[in-house]
Amino acid sequence: FTKNIEINRMDNRIAAYCLAFSERTELNTLNMEETEAGHSMHGFGTSVNAYDQPINIRFQQAAIGYSIDDFVASFHPPLPTHIKLDVDGIEADIIRGAAVLLGSSTLKSVLVEVMGDLTAPRNKEIIDLVEAANFVAQPKLSSAARNIVFRR
Repeated sequence: FTKNIEINRMDNRIAAYCLAFSERTELNTLNMEETEAGHSMHGFGTSVNAYDQPINIRFQQAAIGYSIDDFVASFHPPLPTHIKLDVDGIEADIIRGAAVLLGSSTLKSVLVEVMGDLTAPRNKEIIDLVEAANFVAQPKLSSAARNIVFRR
């Protein structure tokens, strides 16, 4: 990720921190199937992936996790106007830990990548949590698309 920031000369606009967001602030582990750049299906503080399948853990990295609200309260970063949430399975946890930020008038949209059927319990919970913060899910461009965009 930081290589893309460098290539695109965006280091004056993007700050990439080595931490995880979750429901609460804690020390935990990032459980990884692979350590190659760009690999997916890891889990922070969980041993199941976005499909509720066990992660074949090949490496565990100690990591600090913050709720987004605790991170904002502790460090006072500029508040985002848009959020992209592309993680592997703890989307609902992250959203629950961002209740204050989701209520902020500065936030205009939230994009969440979801895997599988939108009516699956995991995806239904994600949609319900974001919509409870007064966002409206926009129609997906195709049934194959995995991203849901929510706008106020």
